[in-house]
This record gives sequence, structure tokens and C-alpha cells, in this order.
Amino acid sequence: MNKTATYKRLFQFFLQGLLVLGPIAITVWAITAAFNFIDGILPNIIHSILPGIMEDKNGELRRIPGLGFLVVILLVIIVGYISSSFIFSKIEQAFDKLLHKTPIVKFIYTTLKDFFEAFAGDKKKFT
Repeated sequence: MNKTATYKRLFQFFLQGLLVLGPIAITVWAITAAFNFIDGILPNIIHSILPGIMEDKNGELRRIPGLGFLVVILLVIIVGYISSSFIFSKIEQAFDKLLHKTPIVKFIYTTLKDFFEAFAGDKKKFT
């Protein structure tokens, strides 16, 4: 085997590795960013609603690591529960039509919706 063929093969392995690790890394990054964002703003939101509850002895806002994780999980469960109702499906259809009429948003929305439906929709394409 010559050097050029070896380099081509290594490059092919590199690209295959990117195809496997890329989506995983982006997903982990997005989920971590969402949890960190919620962890960052949650104490301020709770403090504005219930002053004094998130303060420590010195009057500083106390941050509870992992609270963002729990809030995001709870929010997803609540949305899943609400979305199973008939009324919500009509609202979702109206919102879907609106997004399909918006030029740039249409592309992003349909791509993401197709991707998620491929794994978790009624017509699962992957198991």
C-alpha cells in the first residue's frame, strides 16, 4: 500500500469519526448549555417571585447545582403531558402552519421537526 492510499484511508476514517462524534458532541453541548443557562437564571427568577428564599446568610443569591436539570426535565414532562390533549394538537397545527409560511424559519423548523420525528415520532424511521 502506498502513502497516498494510506492517507486517503486515514482521512476517510477521520470523516467517519466526525460523522459519529459530531452529533453526539453537539447534543451534549446543547443540553449542557441549556442546563447551565437555566441554573444561571433560575435563582434570579425565584428570588424575584419569592424574595429571600434563595439567599444565603450574607444575602447573596444561592445557586443550587442541578436545579436547572430538574426544571428542564420537569418542563419537558409537563409539555409532553399537555401536548397529548386534543386542544393542544389544534394549537400545534396552527403554529406549524405559521412556521411553514415564514421563509428562513421554515427551513430550520422543518429540518429539526423531521429529525426528531425520525427518532421519536409516530412514524419512527430509526429504532
